[in-house]
Amino acid sequence: MRSVLTFLFILFIVSVSCSSNLEKEQQEISSIVANRKPQKNSSDADREYDLVFDQPLGMLYEKVDSIVEIINTQDKDISEFADMKKNVERENKIKIYSLDQPIDGTRSILVLPVIQWKTESGVQAAKLYAYTETSYRHIYPLSASENTYLLIGDTKGDGSCHFNYAYVIQIKNEALNLEYPAFGGRPYLNFCNGEFEYDEDQKILKYTLNDRFFENLDESLYLNDHYGKFKNDQESGKKIYDKIADDYYEKCEFELIFEEDFFIK
Repeated sequence: MRSVLTFLFILFIVSVSCSSNLEKEQQEISSIVANRKPQKNSSDADREYDLVFDQPLGMLYEKVDSIVEIINTQDKDISEFADMKKNVERENKIKIYSLDQPIDGTRSILVLPVIQWKTESGVQAAKLYAYTETSYRHIYPLSASENTYLLIGDTKGDGSCHFNYAYVIQIKNEALNLEYPAFGGRPYLNFCNGEFEYDEDQKILKYTLNDRFFENLDESLYLNDHYGKFKNDQESGKKIYDKIADDYYEKCEFELIFEEDFFIK
């Protein structure tokens, strides 16, 4: 009987401790959100829509902003935040987590990904959702000299579109570059209703349409919901079009080889 009571007492103490830690975490996040003045973040891919910070959707962005701030100032690991869902991890050096929130409309879910990477002094984090609001499934190393990585992910878009991303990032001198120009000047590609896959041995990135629902590349390469701040870059749009259009329309697929540190130079 005494052993049972001892076990229950220990279980109670652990439960109280976990609850206390979670409550403390929520208080830290709430405090940062409360003390930050509402403002549009101009670095967040220059989205055409403004966040309404006194509404629940805007508060979700503020909440994840605060988590990134806590990681960067207190050296906390992203896995310690209960609201963040693990997407993918690479050798414990790079982690991608996201806050996933059901929303109204055809999109049905909002995904706010955060990337964390190791430094000599601890860990740092950055807002991947400043550029792409998607879940990521894969992290592949690309160039050892440039320390670049390929991220592949997907998420529900508006209407009948399911977005598919191939995103190249760079971690150099412990700093993260989210605008590495791997695709003719753009850091990522985004297409509807297909799938990216990467052959590490051959260094080939392949995209295959799931059906014959073609996008009009002359339009989609310049859409805000596809490319955010890069939508007005005519030069990179033309480079991408010239490289993939024939195979995209004729074969429902295309391949890009990673060479000289780029997929499209």
